[in-house]
Amino acid sequence: MPATIFLSIGLIVVTVTVHFCVFRQISIALLRWSCPCYCGLTLAVGSITLAHVAKAAVFSLAFWWGDATLEIGTFGKAQDMS
Repeated sequence: MPATIFLSIGLIVVTVTVHFCVFRQISIALLRWSCPCYCGLTLAVGSITLAHVAKAAVFSLAFWWGDATLEIGTFGKAQDMS
């Protein structure tokens, strides 16, 4: 149980940190470059999408690690009902 709680807290911290860093860097870059509206919007949406892909990879690795090492769950097939 403590391992599950610490893993969850760690994932939340990683998620918030990634969001903060990406939003902050995009805001600074767009203000510095004076991008036109559509170009800036495209850059922002693309960067946020890449950040979400990176977070999804972190979550999938954490879930795999939790299953393989910590044995806090399984991705095995459920038993058939009779």
